[in-house]
Amino acid sequence: ETVQELMLRGNAELIALRGKMSHAARALERQTWAGEEAGAESTHLRKALSAHQVVINRTVLERAEADTNLSALQAEVENLQRDLQETRLAVSTSTHRRQEAEARQRQLEAMVRQQREIQQRLEAEGNMLRQQLRAGGGSANVGLHAIAKGASASS
Repeated sequence: ETVQELMLRGNAELIALRGKMSHAARALERQTWAGEEAGAESTHLRKALSAHQVVINRTVLERAEADTNLSALQAEVENLQRDLQETRLAVSTSTHRRQEAEARQRQLEAMVRQQREIQQRLEAEGNMLRQQLRAGGGSANVGLHAIAKGASASS
């Protein structure tokens, strides 16, 4: 082999080696870009995951607050229902007492009417006896005394 052939063969090997190195450099560059893209994608995914976690945490807190508010409302409803039952009982008791008072008042009014009727009748009898006394003199006095005794005994 001649020097020139050796040089040509060395040049060819050098060119081939340069091609392989260029190819390896491009592959390394692509891997670097892919790694950077993967890192960027990973960062983007981490940010999205963090945003979702914030939404989930907020939702959990809102749910806990809603549960607390619901419990408070349920307790308030129970208190209002107890108050309503107590009020209904008080109304029922008052209604019963009012009805009893009205019945007693009707009885008393009936007794007063009866007493007035008796009083009016007695006054009428008394007036009639006085008139008889004035008209008939002393003999009616004995009858008046007997009527007065009868009226005293009946009242």
